[in-house]
Amino acid sequence: MSRIYKILMMAFSLTVLMFACSEKEEEPTEAELTVRESERRVSFTNAAGSVSVAVTASGTYTATVKTGEDWCTVSDVGNQGFKVNVSENTARAQRTAEIILASPGCTDVEIVVTQLGLEPALIIDNWYKIVSFSRSGGDTVVAVTANGEYTVTVEGNPEWCTVSKVATGFKISVTTNTGTEERSAKITVSMTGTADVEITVIQGATAILSVSDEDKSLGFSVTGGDKTVIVITSGKYDVAVEGNPEWCTLSDTTKSNFKINVSQNFDLDTRSAKIVITIPSQEGVPPVEIVVTQAPAPLKVSPSQITFNSGLAGEETVTVSSKIPGFTFTADIADSWITPEINGATLKLKVDAPPFDGSGRTSRVVVSTGGDSAELYVTQLACLDKSLMGAHYVGDDNRTIFDPG
Repeated sequence: MSRIYKILMMAFSLTVLMFACSEKEEEPTEAELTVRESERRVSFTNAAGSVSVAVTASGTYTATVKTGEDWCTVSDVGNQGFKVNVSENTARAQRTAEIILASPGCTDVEIVVTQLGLEPALIIDNWYKIVSFSRSGGDTVVAVTANGEYTVTVEGNPEWCTVSKVATGFKISVTTNTGTEERSAKITVSMTGTADVEITVIQGATAILSVSDEDKSLGFSVTGGDKTVIVITSGKYDVAVEGNPEWCTLSDTTKSNFKINVSQNFDLDTRSAKIVITIPSQEGVPPVEIVVTQAPAPLKVSPSQITFNSGLAGEETVTVSSKIPGFTFTADIADSWITPEINGATLKLKVDAPPFDGSGRTSRVVVSTGGDSAELYVTQLACLDKSLMGAHYVGDDNRTIFDPG
């Protein structure tokens, strides 16, 4: 019986495993059949030749010559692409063929093949009619199909834009644009017996990012304040305070300026922060840094806020600090319900019990030494209104009723 049970369990496990494998194999994959736009038009001179076309396919596909099959054929069809072959064109006129790529679940892709005849012809795809470069410049090869000699000239011969012949056409070389404005050049490709082909070259300008020299180092007094910084830029900028300190923040950011806000410094040390401005969309543009410094407090009271319980008299002690050796200080209090007591570097504050009027009270204490001062705020919470209190009996509790008076 035990042996039969084991056999049944093994059969069940095998069935589950086969089902799981089957489920995994049946997972659908998205069909794909694509050819780069620049390779969907293939050109030949009148001579026989062949060229490879790259294909991205998720499965098998067919490449069929729909028109021109008497002189245009395909070969070496595989996952990476296929080859287009043409025979010599002995006629004067150019000719075209159409190749259709097809795969189940995918949209057909059309490849147009053009072969020149004996009459003069010059082919440059519209893909190259406008060539753009970033501010850093670079090279771009323009593919040319021609059955004769052709010339390439740059109007005005600017030093920043030059051309040179290569096997498949010609190369456009552009240097770095160190100016502040976009620039352009016109290239003309000419061949006897054909219409000229014009190519426009456009290059972006060097990105601008700067602030005035006086705004790169900003000093604030101990009381703080704000300062609006004007940003000279050719693009959208980002600005942030490194470390996001609470005492130095940014606001009112627009496309041309932002505001730096600095709160009061209650510490005895100078503090500083770094603000960084960048243009994320422009490569090679160095960030602009602004250093913010703030003067230290000459006198520090710690804590700077004291709260007393409601309706009670009491006393609290605060510490007064300064970097002035052997300093002494005074405490100026406008309200008589607070009595100060100075002992060395400490200040004891005694408060009277507040009158019963249902409200709290707050007072400011000014601690001074020489011409410097620091502030301390004292708050006493309101008395509880006993008239609102009453007895609450639980069960058979019969104790004497509380008299709020």
